[in-house]
Amino acid sequence: MMKILHYIPRLQSLQISFEGYLQGMVAALSEKAETHLLTTGEMPADAASWGRAVVHSCQGRGLLKKDGEHPLEVLLDKIRPTLVHIHGCGDASALSLRKRCAQRHIPVVLTVGKALQPWHMHGKFQPKELSQLMSYQSELVGTVEALHALTLQEMQLLLQPKEYLLPAQLQQFVPHVELIEDYTLQRNKTAAMMADDFITLYHKVLDSYPFMMMTADDCAVEDLLLVQGVSLLHGRSSVVDARLAPTVLPLLDKLSGEAWRYLQLHAHDQGILPLVLSGARVLRPSLPVLDIKHVNRFDGPSGNGASGEEVVQKNLSDEEQLVKLLQQTRFALRNGKLSRRMLANVYEALYYGNYNEDTVRQLIRKRRILKYCARLQHILAQRYSLGEGYMFTEPLDDNETLKMTNTLTKLQIQ
Repeated sequence: MMKILHYIPRLQSLQISFEGYLQGMVAALSEKAETHLLTTGEMPADAASWGRAVVHSCQGRGLLKKDGEHPLEVLLDKIRPTLVHIHGCGDASALSLRKRCAQRHIPVVLTVGKALQPWHMHGKFQPKELSQLMSYQSELVGTVEALHALTLQEMQLLLQPKEYLLPAQLQQFVPHVELIEDYTLQRNKTAAMMADDFITLYHKVLDSYPFMMMTADDCAVEDLLLVQGVSLLHGRSSVVDARLAPTVLPLLDKLSGEAWRYLQLHAHDQGILPLVLSGARVLRPSLPVLDIKHVNRFDGPSGNGASGEEVVQKNLSDEEQLVKLLQQTRFALRNGKLSRRMLANVYEALYYGNYNEDTVRQLIRKRRILKYCARLQHILAQRYSLGEGYMFTEPLDDNETLKMTNTLTKLQIQ
């Protein structure tokens, strides 16, 4: 069951009309999904008017803590929400919550509530305060998974990020905006109907960012199916040398229908879906194939922007081709454009390619990317069980290797 956490800073100071639409919508939503409401300051006196939603409050200077357990972290770890919905972007605590959600792979929907429109800020802040507020807002709006607009005018503004984002947030930013209008201002629309619209939006966000919904076990299953799929390209139909199968096959048996759905969506975005499905047909023929074309998702990149199916490398015996492929992965990683398809190509070239290791080492040294390649080989050994007999140099596990691993996770690759 979906679990939603709504965050409304300074609930007691909200405009009555804004609070009224929220109360009715959250109350209706609490009848359809497990719903939690978090606010700052005092607990609302009319908690019962929020329906079945469980109301929480974080107060005082605790929200500004930098050391020890942060109250937002404690609450997130306790509730473990599927998705967080932040209402309003004029509070630094909203950005703090968003950052902690990112650390936990929890997608965030943001309702800006007209806060980006200049006339709502004019004359209300000192220059220094206004500059700080705009910095908070730009980072928050530019990093959430989806934006909710209450009006058509607001939607048109959100679709023009140059109007509200600082240059640092504009790079690779694709606005995912959904219009859901205030039911109190619409004829023949009820709170329950608005809640249904939000449920649809939440599912759309989850399907657009499937990696955020995958567990470590799900990722291990994707590894197995990918390696199996690559082996089938080379005429090997048996389980891949029992390298991954003994520990991962039991996880495949436990894979839920929802987890398999997100795994397929992620494999599609990373260009490896045909390989994953090929592996699944051998290992678990009963797994259903998702019709991804009819899944309601946001257009544009989800995560790192890699999508489609890149051409599988054919000239695997060519040392220059292998080195060129390694250089491409390095460049793509630096620019946030790396895909799992590219990593699978490297694995395939190393495991099945017919190349001269000494020649490859010489070419790698000439291009000064030996350490990068050694770190990449360590990652392939960890995730694809690539043995040292298939490497042209010793794998390297150091702090830079850890940074590469974390970057691959941040880019929602693996």
